[in-house]
Formats: sequence, C-alpha cells, structure tokens
Amino acid sequence: MTGAVVGLFGKGDLHALLVNRVADVRLRDLHGIVLKRQVKAENALDGLAPGIYIVGDKKEMVIKK
Repeated sequence: MTGAVVGLFGKGDLHALLVNRVADVRLRDLHGIVLKRQVKAENALDGLAPGIYIVGDKKEMVIKK
C-alpha cells in the first residue's frame, strides 16, 4: 500500500463498521466513477494515489506517508 488510510465516518455503530470492512464493495472516486468492483473493503484502497475515495458508502482518505 502506498499510504495510510484514514476513515471519515459519520454516525454509526462499531458492528456496522466491522461488517462493512469485510464485505465486497465498489470503490468510486468523488465523481462517482467506479474504479474497482467486488473488492474487499479492507483491500479496496491498496495501490491508490493519495486522495479521497468512496468505499461502499463510506468516504475514506489515502494520505502519503
């Protein structure tokens, strides 16, 4: 992985967060363009450039170390 991942989560419980992290999701950019399909949420951001992405229905940020 090229950078650290920081989650930006709104209201929700820990159980929902943990379930989302292992489910197959779509990875989209902020314009809604699908970059990856049916990937594990925990691996969705691997190899991406720094930026903000949508993993499933959660916004996540990749920052350069």
